[in-house]
Amino acid sequence: AVVSTQSTGYFIQINLRSNDTMTGIRHRNSLDSIRQARFAGNYRAENSDEEEEGGEGLYPNLDDDDDNDPDYQPPISSNAGVLRADDNTSESSEEPVPQNEPSWFGNFGLKTILILPILLGIFLPVITSLSGIEFSSQSLTKMLFEILPDFSTQSEQLDQLYTPHQSWLCEPKFNEIKQNILQKLEDRERADPLTIFFLTPPSLIIPVYQFSTQLSEKFAAFSKGSSIMVDANHPLALTESTRGVVVSNFTSLPWSEAQVYMQFCDNDNAPFPNTVFIFVAEKSLACDPKRPDRAVEEVIVGRWRGEVEVETIEALAARISAVAVCIT
Repeated sequence: AVVSTQSTGYFIQINLRSNDTMTGIRHRNSLDSIRQARFAGNYRAENSDEEEEGGEGLYPNLDDDDDNDPDYQPPISSNAGVLRADDNTSESSEEPVPQNEPSWFGNFGLKTILILPILLGIFLPVITSLSGIEFSSQSLTKMLFEILPDFSTQSEQLDQLYTPHQSWLCEPKFNEIKQNILQKLEDRERADPLTIFFLTPPSLIIPVYQFSTQLSEKFAAFSKGSSIMVDANHPLALTESTRGVVVSNFTSLPWSEAQVYMQFCDNDNAPFPNTVFIFVAEKSLACDPKRPDRAVEEVIVGRWRGEVEVETIEALAARISAVAVCIT
């Protein structure tokens, strides 16, 4: 039998499933009925002879008040479960399940990232108008992009650099440059630095130099380092944090400055192996894009022929043009 009742949102169930429990209840009811009959004077004991002889009879200890006996309990099987509850209190043996506390980023960091652009858009014009500082929409947009984190991948960020230069740089050659940069970022244990040599006509020297600078700065940002520019007026000065070097108009350097890259671009013993060196040089005559390495060698050997042995110049050309780009 199942008795269900509801009290303050809880269900109380009493399950009486044991034969021992039902027997104890029937025995208790029989004693109560016999006791009432004796008090009414209608009780007739069938075993009166046994009582006269001092026996206890069929129902012993009827004169004892079982209701007042504190030790009396009906037999209850261990299978019966009793849950007590009243209207005001409830008890449970189950311990509360601990809940994970929200992380700092969930409570503060993400909200700050989402709310910061809105607050800047609202209060920055007011502050600038009061202080007399003028901000254009372009400078404001650039500042917001510098503050907000960039969640795009390294490959996607390199693709963004290529978009403005599609007119003069073919996509297969850009993909070669990108794959070498990504491989260098992934394999930081390589002993040799990455070298890229752009050979360009004078009419494209400015966009090529801009693209080279962007590549160097992006690689340095990926590597958490810095990027520097080198030319005839700014000699090479590397530090432990240098990760990108752009050498503008390489053929304008004297041999004393050009030969130092024999050491810095060495395949085995380079002092800064985690650095990318990007060289830019002009070529008046058209070069063969199918053999850019040969075109680079011809330009470098032609520049210092007569000053140094050809084999030494060719060795330098091979080290500084692991990725050769011939732009027509």
